[in-house]
Amino acid sequence: MDTLCSQAFGASQTSRMGTYSLTGVAVVSVVFLFSGVLVWHASYILVALGQPAEVSSLAGDFIRYLLPGVLFLNIYKLIQKVSQSRNEAGPMLITAMVTNAVNLGLGYYLVHCTTWGWMGAAVARTVANFVTVPTVLLCMVIGSGNSGEYDDSADPPRNDNERKTQRYLEVDVGDRTDNEDDIVKDDSEFLRQIWEGFIVSEALRYSAIMEFLRIGVPGMLQVMFEWVAFEVLALLCGILPGHEAIVGIGAHSIIMQISSLTWTLYQGVSVSGNVRVGNALGAGDVHRAEIASNLTLASGFFTSVVNVALLLTFRNSLPWLFTSDLDIVRKTHRLILIAVAFQFPDSINCSVQGIFRGSGRQALAAKYNFIAFYVIGIPLAYILGVRLGFGVEGLWWGITSGLFAIAIGGTIAILRSDWRKLASEAALRINDD
Repeated sequence: MDTLCSQAFGASQTSRMGTYSLTGVAVVSVVFLFSGVLVWHASYILVALGQPAEVSSLAGDFIRYLLPGVLFLNIYKLIQKVSQSRNEAGPMLITAMVTNAVNLGLGYYLVHCTTWGWMGAAVARTVANFVTVPTVLLCMVIGSGNSGEYDDSADPPRNDNERKTQRYLEVDVGDRTDNEDDIVKDDSEFLRQIWEGFIVSEALRYSAIMEFLRIGVPGMLQVMFEWVAFEVLALLCGILPGHEAIVGIGAHSIIMQISSLTWTLYQGVSVSGNVRVGNALGAGDVHRAEIASNLTLASGFFTSVVNVALLLTFRNSLPWLFTSDLDIVRKTHRLILIAVAFQFPDSINCSVQGIFRGSGRQALAAKYNFIAFYVIGIPLAYILGVRLGFGVEGLWWGITSGLFAIAIGGTIAILRSDWRKLASEAALRINDD
């Protein structure tokens, strides 16, 4: 959806976004059925993995209460991509505020004021997930996102230089005219054209599903390789010797929380780059696509500079916000210095991932992530942290080395991109009937 919707909007083929959305709903629904069966039996799986039976049983019950809301959350994510593709963030902001309020209020009531106990937190999260879909749709319908104001930087090419670019591509990038009426500037018109694309026969065509999966499966691997790597890091903390394991797990958890907060800023830059690059390629504007990618890389780097300054400024006080255990606090103080170095490749990596998604290169990104984390990062973390005895600091230096590798390799790949070829591929993808 990151690739298809941003490029379709750039190509002024808004109805295609409706078709892609319907295809997405069908695909994620089928995936949900299969994954739901596994999740439903999570307690048995946890026991098989060696976890305590009581803990596994409680975790399994908790997950079952979460399961009904997952499908709605997946559908919300599809709608989110449609809205973001036209540079519209308002509906998601309002939806986040509403659902967080529902989750917090209902969760507090169920946990503390009823017999649900801690299971009430799962019920509240599920109800909040139910609320996401109608809330974001309502926001889009009433124009809460941008009240009809349109960012014309994503318009189809209308001047001579942009048309020359299209002629150079020598591909049919869609019907483009100088008529301003062809450009969707109004929320109601945008939604009308989205609705026109809701054609079941088109959305469920074999070629449509295969195109969705061709981009979606590598996109899933792209994200999964990175997220799982940090879960492996947590497991490695658990096999550290003696007291180091307890202290290491605590310090690791704190650094993960801090890094997750800084990552949200980088993710914002990544989404912006994804949309801008995709819009430009969909419009056949190779020059604007290249500029957008360079700005994304630069923005990510400067954002990391801000985060580094904040981490260094509050280094001594941050650990105390999470724990009063002196050993964990001391360990966290040392890890924050590694987290400072970690910010630079983390920010660049987020920017690179967004550019790859916007240009339809999820498969390449997945390959880079696999090499960076599972050929370099995790093995080096194990050697430094476990075998050589550097503890949790060694684990984090290992994963940071992997991030540096992908940041350097990904940046080189972006700077050497053949943007004309990518624009041609976008045109063929959007206009493929």
